[in-house]
Amino acid sequence: MSEAIAWERKMQLRTLTVPQLRTLAKELGLRRYSALKKNDLVAMIESEVEGLSDAEIQGLSRLLDDDIRRD
Repeated sequence: MSEAIAWERKMQLRTLTVPQLRTLAKELGLRRYSALKKNDLVAMIESEVEGLSDAEIQGLSRLLDDDIRRD
């Protein structure tokens, strides 16, 4: 993955709200994220999605989009 794509993904995560980040953490199967602050959530998710394919990340993005529309 190029550095530009990695940077774009980081910036996308930082634009999400804490509830959206928690939803993403849940979808990723992460644990012990509920009490984390935004920056810590972003860091945890970044480390988890680092190894995911573009298709897997797009699937997570769709889940978040659906969650946003329901709110």
